Amino acid sequence: MWANPTSDRIPVVVTLTASDVAALGESVCPLDCGERNVAAQAAMDAWGLAGVGLRRGTDWLALALVAPAGAVPRTHPLHAGGVDPERAALILVQSGAEASLPAAGRRLCVTLSRALRGQVAGIEAQAGPAGVASPLAPPAELLLKLGFQPVRYPPNRYRLDFTDLVAWVQERLERYRRPAIGLTGSSASRAVLAITRRRLPVPGAVSSWSPTR
Repeated sequence: MWANPTSDRIPVVVTLTASDVAALGESVCPLDCGERNVAAQAAMDAWGLAGVGLRRGTDWLALALVAPAGAVPRTHPLHAGGVDPERAALILVQSGAEASLPAAGRRLCVTLSRALRGQVAGIEAQAGPAGVASPLAPPAELLLKLGFQPVRYPPNRYRLDFTDLVAWVQERLERYRRPAIGLTGSSASRAVLAITRRRLPVPGAVSSWSPTR
């Protein structure tokens, strides 16, 4: 269920288990129930989480689900062409009317990256056709805003490599936050490292962070 815009609770980012994914309605997650449950359990077995969500109370503001390369649902756009086995497949990124998908997606991708670093090399996603919004294959413009970069093959395939994550966060930190918080040189680098080690919230993120439900 998507969040009630009138709720005054503070949103938090939480990790999703296979049980959480199984409880999602079709309006929230359009994947086939059986396939998404298999993918979620495979992700739990591999990494200890099936995805992350931005939640207010019991309602969802935004979701991002991942799956191992070998567990991508057959009906998913990523299945054609396969997924690099060293990367997690982003099988859904979705938000309700209240949340801005680019803003919420950044929070979710940073949380996913922190949770998956050391277990996979990065995250792989499939871009949908221009002008056609899909939670399974988001627009290329959105993926670029989330830090993904295009690859030559398969077509419309994008990857977020964790080796590039610190540089990506640092560039945005310096562009938008340096004048306001006085970060320069090495202090900016230390702030970025703190972000990736869960010591600081990402600039612009929700004020409460929870690694578990």
